[in-house]
Amino acid sequence: MNSVITLMLFSLKRYWNILGKRNYQPQRQNVIVIVPGANLLLNFEDLKRASDVIQKAKVVVCQLEITPTVSLEALKMARASGVKTLFNPAPALADLDPQFYTHSDIFCCNETEAEILTGIPVGNLEDAEKVGRMLLERGCKLVIVTLGAEGCMMISVEEPIPKHVPAGKVRAVDTTKFDLKLVLILECPKVLVKRGVTVLYCT
Repeated sequence: MNSVITLMLFSLKRYWNILGKRNYQPQRQNVIVIVPGANLLLNFEDLKRASDVIQKAKVVVCQLEITPTVSLEALKMARASGVKTLFNPAPALADLDPQFYTHSDIFCCNETEAEILTGIPVGNLEDAEKVGRMLLERGCKLVIVTLGAEGCMMISVEEPIPKHVPAGKVRAVDTTKFDLKLVLILECPKVLVKRGVTVLYCT
């Protein structure tokens, strides 16, 4: 339905799906509270069942809203098959397994996550650049640090000069949805969803 592939979607009795609630501060900055629920039941056997889907995907996107070792294994499976990987370390872990850096083609974090990972508070573009360089040293290929209303900072091994991408002003309608077009525009600009691109999103 709506061109969403539900091949690997399963229903479990007596377990709820992940619950996420956004609370907004006076400055309109959001604070997200997450209750993982059934997400923590995703395991290595589930990954094995999804191996064919992973191997044929264009991009595999992972976060830490499932067990970190399972998310890391998904990234490894994707990289072994030549599939591009995008990792968002949310919710962030100070002791994140170093392999997450080396198995992510794109490592995308926000200011809070960046500080947890590196110990560097991100209050401006210069701080974001410091974080980006540190993450590159840990093995990342391309780092994106999102800066809320200030846009984002990008830095990569191939383009070591940081690039600031400002955010345009928009009227927020719904801030809770993840937009897969971000992945397609960033890594597959010539490929459209309607052409049957498979994207596995591990949250």
